[in-house]
Amino acid sequence: MKDNRTRVFLRPGSIAFRSQFSGFLTDEQSPFRDRYDWLQEERVVDELITSGIDAGSKEYARIIEYEGRISVLKMWVFQHLKDNGLLRTNASIKNLNLDDYQIVLKNSSASKREHGSYRPSGVNGVWLHSGEARDVFVGNYAENKTDGAVGCIQAAHNVSKLFYENKKPNPYVDQALINIGLKYDEIFKSIETQSAQLNKKLEQSKNEGFVFNEVESSGPKFYSMDFTCQYATQFVKLVHKFDGLCRLLATLYYGGELTRDEFHKSKTAYMSKLRNLFFEVSIQTKVLTKDDFNKSLHYEHWLNADEAMIETLAKIAVSGWGVVDDRVLVRKLQPRFAVSNVSEFKQSDADVLLQVNEKIRKAVTALNGVSNVNA
Repeated sequence: MKDNRTRVFLRPGSIAFRSQFSGFLTDEQSPFRDRYDWLQEERVVDELITSGIDAGSKEYARIIEYEGRISVLKMWVFQHLKDNGLLRTNASIKNLNLDDYQIVLKNSSASKREHGSYRPSGVNGVWLHSGEARDVFVGNYAENKTDGAVGCIQAAHNVSKLFYENKKPNPYVDQALINIGLKYDEIFKSIETQSAQLNKKLEQSKNEGFVFNEVESSGPKFYSMDFTCQYATQFVKLVHKFDGLCRLLATLYYGGELTRDEFHKSKTAYMSKLRNLFFEVSIQTKVLTKDDFNKSLHYEHWLNADEAMIETLAKIAVSGWGVVDDRVLVRKLQPRFAVSNVSEFKQSDADVLLQVNEKIRKAVTALNGVSNVNA
């Protein structure tokens, strides 16, 4: 019998999902990147539910995993239908039933090339030993909380969005990514320096005959990661580096080389640095990826800036974003990682951009003067 359901085309491996369960069935033609076979898992989950499985049992995680996957799959199907004009204007994702659609897995580029795209050969992730690193990695931030902290997971997703969603060149995004890279380097090098000093103390102690081995958790936890943005991966490396520092601090504390106050102050200081970085990234992403903000800041607008545009850019600068660095504006200074390589502007365009930036600085001075008078 002919299947008259609406066909939805998805590319195999196109959906990334952070799995919390590793015993699932797989299929090479799965829409999920880790080959999760949602159709076979659906049957397994139905059997588990029918058997009346206890919510505290190990297999219950399989049900939770399936429900999370289906929610994400529905989002993708809903977006496909929306993009192709196949939804009613009042359609809601809450009413979407996957049984009403025929999901077709199709790799449109497979027939055009000899080799497939790169994919991880296993599960990527990081082992963490300390509770402090776990807290920094996971975070506990929510929109309706005032005392929460943005974690590495949320910051990594945000910086990936900033990295990939800037389809057209935007100098403010370039400057934000450059600053993110600089702050990352500063914290990473600081942790390396502190770790080197602590390792030196341990080595000195060993040379004197007192051997105190570095501590490790009796139950370290593995966190999988599916980021393909280099900045996101760098964030994970930073938390892993912090985890190593926490282990060294604990080792020296238990060995009597550090006081309790020194132990906690050092951990708290670095936790604060990491959380501040992750929070700033999240705020910048939230603003810079807004359509009404991002679309008005592309280079094409700078190259054709009139007085109204210059006034707009000056107001943006005064609001806390500052004036874009001249080197960034003409692409003499570019983000460390980029979706694609871009060349510097030709001299005539560079001259125009620099002239516009100078006008922005003068407008900023004028706006600051008015603000000071009003104050």
